[in-house]
Amino acid sequence: VVLTETWSAFDFAQMDDEDQDDDNGKNALRSSERAGLMAEELGTQVALDAPAFERLLPDLVSSRAQRLTNFTIGLATTSPDPREY
Repeated sequence: VVLTETWSAFDFAQMDDEDQDDDNGKNALRSSERAGLMAEELGTQVALDAPAFERLLPDLVSSRAQRLTNFTIGLATTSPDPREY
């Protein structure tokens, strides 16, 4: 969710089967919003798990994925001390 590039050949949001019938792009937007919320939730979980953050850090800083913003929102809003991250 977090490290896939948005709208690339393999975008997590496009894997949602219920969005196959496009409604003028609204279904694709809903899928993208759900993926963003999932990325934010993952950020909240990683904020409470320092070893997981340390393992993910190299991939996070080298990624061009656009859901990093969502991930870092979850990370920053949950972290006991955001300055650590």
